[in-house]
Amino acid sequence: REVLDISKGIGEAGGIRWHLALCLLLAWIVIYFCIFKGIKSSGKVVYFSATFPYVVLIILLIRGVTLDGHLEGINFYLRARWERLSDANVWASATTQIFFSLSVGFGGLITMASYNKFYNNCFRDSLTVSLINCGTSFFAGFVIFSVVGFMAKTTGRNVEEVADQGVSLAFIVYPAAVAQMPVSQLWSIVFFFMLITLGMDSQFAFMETIITAAVDEYPKVLRAKKWLISLLGCCILYFLGMPCITQAGAYVLQLMDDHVGGISLLILCIFEVIACGWGYGAFRLMKDVEKMIGYRPFLYYWWIACWKVLSLATLLFVTIFKIVGYKPSSFGGKAMPAWADGVGWFMACCSMVFIPGIAIYKMFTTDGSWSERFKTLTTPREDKYGDLQVSFVENEIRKDNGHPMEQTV
Repeated sequence: REVLDISKGIGEAGGIRWHLALCLLLAWIVIYFCIFKGIKSSGKVVYFSATFPYVVLIILLIRGVTLDGHLEGINFYLRARWERLSDANVWASATTQIFFSLSVGFGGLITMASYNKFYNNCFRDSLTVSLINCGTSFFAGFVIFSVVGFMAKTTGRNVEEVADQGVSLAFIVYPAAVAQMPVSQLWSIVFFFMLITLGMDSQFAFMETIITAAVDEYPKVLRAKKWLISLLGCCILYFLGMPCITQAGAYVLQLMDDHVGGISLLILCIFEVIACGWGYGAFRLMKDVEKMIGYRPFLYYWWIACWKVLSLATLLFVTIFKIVGYKPSSFGGKAMPAWADGVGWFMACCSMVFIPGIAIYKMFTTDGSWSERFKTLTTPREDKYGDLQVSFVENEIRKDNGHPMEQTV
């Protein structure tokens, strides 16, 4: 209440919380100085920002299991509710969550992987990252619910009544539980510092994706001005974050959480799967993987089936049922007005509109008949190995980043 000073509804924006504005400014300043040199600077920072949260999670778990009521919280976390499997929204939420935790569809993985050596074992890395990610999420559940169980015991309520989903669990429920611990200020500092490092770690990848896309599109003009592109990007995103630090900022954040990373992300990944599995070709993609790692991956035809059928079918199923079972955004159990939901859908469409928009543009600007244009645009190029066919400008860029042409794609 003191920090956010939340208004009565999203329609009452109120004023900007200036202490939050200064904190947001400080965060973007830190992000800028971590990324303005590109992967050289952000790569070093990640050594700390990626490992520190594990230290904090272990500390918080040790503290959590010493609290009265922690077993009730952990039992609630581990108790399976099989009947929920019939709820399409559960599957949709799980899909969205795994997309967020793995950064699938956001471009960060592709951007960072572009700095690998051409013969890097991407197959091993993919499995390792996926297993570590899921293992970390499972482990973090014990950290969260051990403390939530303590809060339920302290307040005399059931764990299910205390636990909440979405942003409320991290920013309201858990901090409220931490506030009831002995030496609460210390644990609050540790917890929120962990959240800051996690947020910045993710932001490094997102910003690097935006900057790399801009520089790669216009390398002759922007290569020497990467620091300026980084500065402009940070400034623009800082001002775009202003609605989130008003008195209605909590409602805006919930609206963005419900729409921006939901259906739009699923639809984007559907087109990515179609492009890779059917446009480029799953077998051609697997041959590329074989060339890079030097051997045929195990479960060869399983990955082919995933790329061509299973992933696409799963995404279509979840997307359709998420649309059918759609519920308007709510905050604190109260539904937001229809106009706010419309704004949420507008934000979601801003990212989706470019897929059909660019496709239509290409169809009208490509030479030939309509069938010839479609065939040209959906046929993969023959120069598929970038390490063998890299332009002079691209090679110079990679040399500046410490990656010579013969080592990268």
